[in-house]
Amino acid sequence: MENKKIAELGKLLFDTKTIRILETIKDQALTTKEIAASLNEKTSNLYYPIKKLHEAELIFVEKEERVKNIIEKRYRSSTSMEEDTLSIEGDFLKNNYEDLVKWVMLEVNKSLSNLAEDVSNDSEYGTAEFSMVEKKLSYENWKQLNEYIREYIDNHEEDDEDGNVYKFFISSYKE
Repeated sequence: MENKKIAELGKLLFDTKTIRILETIKDQALTTKEIAASLNEKTSNLYYPIKKLHEAELIFVEKEERVKNIIEKRYRSSTSMEEDTLSIEGDFLKNNYEDLVKWVMLEVNKSLSNLAEDVSNDSEYGTAEFSMVEKKLSYENWKQLNEYIREYIDNHEEDDEDGNVYKFFISSYKE
């Protein structure tokens, strides 16, 4: 898979607007107009992200209806959403597993490259950090801790006027 397609998939998975769309249609199929009303957005601002979500198989057309001389499509999420967390599973994961692994590896490589640059520059201010912590947790507590970490980062106030952007790439697993 080419890097451009991987980058597009990553943008879809972590874009606020697409996540809001997925959240809106997780339990019910809606038309673009209904999604726009629910999100308080202009319908015209949603055609492109909905098209991209459909192409990536993150949403599907559950039903088509003829309203006067227009065919309206009702879209539904192909993914599972819990609160503001996107869970990649099912057919989407099966169909895109290799692409997702490549995208994850690109992000990990960026982090490792920054770490290597920090070591060679011997700078007081680093551009990457690596942490590893091990905890004995029940499945429920593990899920809860992951959610807490994501919420903490998401809700943390941005404070850099110079535009420095830091990515947090979080992975946890059962050993």
